[in-house]
Amino acid sequence: MRVVGYERNRGKGYAVRTGLLAARGAARLFTDIDLAYPFDDVLRIAAAVRDGAAVVVGSRAHPESVVTLPVRVLGYGYRRHVQSHVFGALTRALLPVAQRDTQAGLKGMSAATAERVLPALRCDGFGFDCEFLTACSRAGIPVAELPVHVRYDTTASTTGFRTTLRMVRELWQIRRWWRTRSVPPPPAAAEPTWLPRAA
Repeated sequence: MRVVGYERNRGKGYAVRTGLLAARGAARLFTDIDLAYPFDDVLRIAAAVRDGAAVVVGSRAHPESVVTLPVRVLGYGYRRHVQSHVFGALTRALLPVAQRDTQAGLKGMSAATAERVLPALRCDGFGFDCEFLTACSRAGIPVAELPVHVRYDTTASTTGFRTTLRMVRELWQIRRWWRTRSVPPPPAAAEPTWLPRAA
């Protein structure tokens, strides 16, 4: 394990980009700090990337997804569901994004995708996911969605009203940035090296 850090808080997007670009694995994943997704879901995302998917996202909107929450947080869970639905609809209206759950906190990508797409991103806040998916859309990179089993155990959240307003402002910034920007093309495949037949 290697710890990567920096001195001052620069936002979720900056942190995720820094970690994914510092990683050295063939499959690169990130998830929310509250660990709402079980390790089985993490393994399925990683397996899909290892099997050849460029980008895989866990989606709470997937018809096979399951959300588990105790009775005491039912109201919170419903508010999160409505908030996610409204924000997703706004995202799809403003950006070339087809995914219904852009903010689900479990995503994975190949090393090639990370190294091609992440350096082009600019959003340091919670809008990072939307900008990442926008960049994938612009570059023609397919995004696979897998069902997840998410569990809410607490009403603590970093996405309050002020955060939501900042995210909406970030959507407008992403829309403006990506009207004229593009992701660099993938590197050309190296010429094969032909070895002589062993004597």
